[in-house]
Amino acid sequence: MALVVGVSRGGAVLLSDLAYDLDPSCVAREPSEVRLGRRGLNRMLCVDRKRKHFEDDYVSSLPAILDPGDVLILNDSRRSAGVLFGYSKEGGQVELRLVRQISEHCFTARLFPNHFAKTCAILQVGDFNLRIDDGPGGPHGLYCLTSERPLADLLRAHGLPITSFFYDGYFELANYNPIYASEEGSFESPMAGLHLSQEILFGLQSREIEIAYLTHHVVGSWLSPTTDQIDDLSLAEESYSVPDATSAAVRRAKRSGNRVVAVGSTSVRALESACDDNGVPCSEKGTTKLCIRPGFKFRCVDAYLTSFHPARSSLMVLDVAFCELSLLRDAYKHANAERYMFLEFGDAVLYL
Repeated sequence: MALVVGVSRGGAVLLSDLAYDLDPSCVAREPSEVRLGRRGLNRMLCVDRKRKHFEDDYVSSLPAILDPGDVLILNDSRRSAGVLFGYSKEGGQVELRLVRQISEHCFTARLFPNHFAKTCAILQVGDFNLRIDDGPGGPHGLYCLTSERPLADLLRAHGLPITSFFYDGYFELANYNPIYASEEGSFESPMAGLHLSQEILFGLQSREIEIAYLTHHVVGSWLSPTTDQIDDLSLAEESYSVPDATSAAVRRAKRSGNRVVAVGSTSVRALESACDDNGVPCSEKGTTKLCIRPGFKFRCVDAYLTSFHPARSSLMVLDVAFCELSLLRDAYKHANAERYMFLEFGDAVLYL
C-alpha cells in the first residue's frame, strides 16, 4: 500500500495527498463480535510520536500501556437509526440518509436518487408520509423534509442504521454502539469506542486509570468533502456536552503530569473545542464546527485511540494534524503489510 502524503504548491497539504491503496480483503466488513466472536480482541498498532516508532499489539493491552493517573475520555453518544426507504408518487424507491434533526417533525437528509425530488413532493415510508420542503441546498445537496408524525416514531417503525459504503447490508443498532453509549442524539456513532469491552474498562479501572465521559453527537461524517483544499474544509455543526466530573478529571491528570487519552475523533474535537489555555475543558454545553488541520496546537489531548480511517477523509486530516506525516505514512504501510483490518469495524491505532 502506498500512502501518498505529499505537499502541494505553497506548502499546504491537499486532501488528495492523503490517498492510499487498500487491499479489499483488509476492509473489515463485519462487527468484531461477529468477525472475532466478541469485542476487545482487535489488534492495535501503537504509534509513539516522540520516538517515531510503532509496534504491534492488541486493544486488550491498553490497561498495561497507559499509566496510573492517566484519564481516558469516552464519548457516550448513542446512535439511532438514520436510513429510511420510501417511494415517490411516481413509484420509484428512494433512500433517505438523515443528517440532522431540526425539530420533532423536521429533518435534513440526502436522497438517493433525487431526480424526482421537488418542493412539496410527497414520499411514502410505510404508513408515514414525508413532504419535501426545500432542497437541494448547500455543498452536499441536502433536502429538508417534514414527517406528518414525530420523526422518532418513524425511525422506530422503519429506520435502519446508516452504514458504510465499504460493505453491504445492515447489522443491529447494538453492533454500531459502544457498550457505554447512553445519550441518544447521533445518526452515526463514535466508532472508536467499539474497540472497548467491559473487561478492558475493568482493567483500566483496576490500574487506577480514570475513565470520564463527554457527549458529542455526530452529524454527517459520511458526507464526502467537497474541496481538495484542507484549509477550505468545513464540518457540520455538532453539539457537545462536557460534565463537571470530566473537567475535574482532566484537571487532575494535567496537574499530576499524566495524559489525557481521547477515544475517537469526536472526543478530541469536543475536548479541544471546550478547553481553556491550560488545556482543561470547561464544563459546558455547546456546539462546534472545529476542523483540526495540520499545524493545529493541541492543548488538551495527549494521546488518541482511533481506527484506520478512509483515505481523503476529514478523519485522516485530524490524524495528520496529530501525527507527523512521514510517521503516519509508515504506520499505514506497516499495517497493510501486517494485514491489519481497516475502517469502522477494523483494528485500532493508538497515537501516543
